[in-house]
Amino acid sequence: MPAVQEAIEKALAGTAGSYELVNSWGSYGTGDAEFRMPYGTAINDDKGWLYVTDCYNHNVQVFDLAGNFLFKWGTLGDGPSEFNFPGGVTVNSEGRVYVPGEHNQRVQIFTAEGEYLGQFGSKGNGDGEFQQPLGIAVDSMDNLYVGDLKTHRVQKFDADGNFILGFGSEGSGDGEFLGPYNIAIDKADNVYIVDRGNNRVQKFAPDGTFLLKWGRNGGDGTPGLRDGDFNWPHELSIDDQDRIYVSDTYNYRIQVFSTDGSHLASFGTVKEFGVPKTISVDRNYNLYVADPHGTLGYVTRWKPSLSAGRGEGLARDFTQPPLDFPPKLSGFGAFPYLPELSQIAADVHAYAPEWELWTNGAAKDRHIRVPEGTRIEIGKSDHWIFPTGTTFFKTIAYRDRNTDTTRPIETRVIRRGKIEWEYASYKWDADGNDASLLNGSRPEYVAVTNASGQSFEHAIPSRNNCLACHGRKSSFILGFEEVQLNHTPTGESINQLDRLAAANIFDQPLTAVNAARVTGKTDLERRMRGYMHANCGVCHNNDEMWDFTHDVPLADFNVPSRRNNGHLLSPGHPEESTIYQLFSAGMMPPIGVQVRDATTIVDMHEWIASMPN
Repeated sequence: MPAVQEAIEKALAGTAGSYELVNSWGSYGTGDAEFRMPYGTAINDDKGWLYVTDCYNHNVQVFDLAGNFLFKWGTLGDGPSEFNFPGGVTVNSEGRVYVPGEHNQRVQIFTAEGEYLGQFGSKGNGDGEFQQPLGIAVDSMDNLYVGDLKTHRVQKFDADGNFILGFGSEGSGDGEFLGPYNIAIDKADNVYIVDRGNNRVQKFAPDGTFLLKWGRNGGDGTPGLRDGDFNWPHELSIDDQDRIYVSDTYNYRIQVFSTDGSHLASFGTVKEFGVPKTISVDRNYNLYVADPHGTLGYVTRWKPSLSAGRGEGLARDFTQPPLDFPPKLSGFGAFPYLPELSQIAADVHAYAPEWELWTNGAAKDRHIRVPEGTRIEIGKSDHWIFPTGTTFFKTIAYRDRNTDTTRPIETRVIRRGKIEWEYASYKWDADGNDASLLNGSRPEYVAVTNASGQSFEHAIPSRNNCLACHGRKSSFILGFEEVQLNHTPTGESINQLDRLAAANIFDQPLTAVNAARVTGKTDLERRMRGYMHANCGVCHNNDEMWDFTHDVPLADFNVPSRRNNGHLLSPGHPEESTIYQLFSAGMMPPIGVQVRDATTIVDMHEWIASMPN
């Protein structure tokens, strides 16, 4: 067996070997080798070129497979060689390059060097027409498959753009889509489609006949964290052994499957991939992953390696919790009278963010322990430096309507180590008196029926899942920040920030008077701004406070435009506002959420409706 094949087989089996980072390239901007939103990739193996579409720069950039910039083409517009949010990209056997434009309802055809050859498609719902074309792929006969995000269907064309057939409609059933995002084709010309809104992959015969689907619960449309589950997958690519690589965007990983949907491997973390949008595989099985956050680079190249063992590169999955974490939650000594969480040790302090991250409506108890003799350095607002040994505890519980009791499910522990943050989850025992340390290499699910009578599975995250939100910056702890702490929680008589400052855990004076606070013209606006900061800002605005000026383009928030004019909010028109569409459809926030926040959806509707046109 060739060494590269042996490395792949062992890496996917988890027995030895790995993928290791070869190089990365790209920076934020509008120049050569600069990106604002890399969105689709394709490889011309004959030339050794990688094509990358950038939907916010409205161009296509071309690199050699070592990452050297070669050339680019495209500007914003509707003419030849102009784009209005280019989506996917594909290359046929003759080297022709096909690029759909989301907002000018067409597919353009180019030579390998970017020379304009023609186009096909127009705005509409009929055969050969598009509303929002995005994904595209080519089969062995050079036929094209184009996915339409807005009409939820896929159309097949010949190499010149002549319509052959179409299939699909809106829904979550077999052969239905909630936005077909990306397409790839195997050696038998079977068609694989990322059905992003349904968190699954579907497989079709060349004539559009549905064959199978996979994802959480067999592809029922719900997001999940387990191997084989998806959380807003974006792109897929197939190697010459018909292995299917899927960028599982909000699980911050790559997953690999066989053509029957069997899961082969999951690898990667937010520290390697950031938010992986695109993936392509070359003939030597190197992986090219595009990340709009530029975590290691806007495009990264990874190669299979026999020398890299598990725990290196993409194979790292934190298979063991920190060695000195006690087997029971009580072992920390933070809660002397478990299961009572209100009685805490003298060096432990309760806190509550003013706006919580939504987790299926769960109740949460939060605590922080700062080692004796140390202080939190707060010189830069909301980018605080925590001393080694600082420990955060967050207990998640649900109230049962039938018993009118609150059942704790898990306690998450985050501790600042000497080098980086350490993560662990404790699952509460059946008797509810203590919680036991989980291995944490994989997420676990617990069946829950909440106070509203809704039944679902609560996800206890793996350590890799924890990294997705908390591992972006060494100084960042979600919810423990100036604007979140500056309020008086229910049941308390003084401002929480004043109380924590009085406990002498900060290295300099900080009170409610001189601290930052979320503001708004009305109470409703203030509440919505705070809620968006807690539930959106961490991913979409680098955890800074959002400026919710209603005419700010979505591109400025790192949120792809979808069904409206490309703006976050449409004043006076909630149903036309992308952010309302996402929340009301249950698509945001995406991590571990299965129950929609109905109260906030109503508030959001009122808020947007009240805005002057």
